[in-house]
Amino acid sequence: MIGKKSEIKKTMPKSKEKVKEINKVVKQRGEELLKWKVENAVQKRFFSLEDKEQKLLEKTYIVFAQVCPELTREDYLNRLSKSDKLDTTTKTILKKVIWI
Repeated sequence: MIGKKSEIKKTMPKSKEKVKEINKVVKQRGEELLKWKVENAVQKRFFSLEDKEQKLLEKTYIVFAQVCPELTREDYLNRLSKSDKLDTTTKTILKKVIWI
């Protein structure tokens, strides 16, 4: 039992530092997201989604930014756009193949 407690105490400072790092990234990305929203507020193409969908995109961006801190908002949106185009193209091809 005593050995386990000492192991926990040794890892706690590392865990606290990791949490501080994550909180710092979340705060930075939140500020970046707010700045981006202000700069692009008039562009309907970015804000044409319903409020729930928009918030989901913002939250997923912050989650991905924790994993990949160098990911910018524009890069994230570009990747989503490419993924959506690929999905649309795949569906179109499948429809043509299935109905031929």
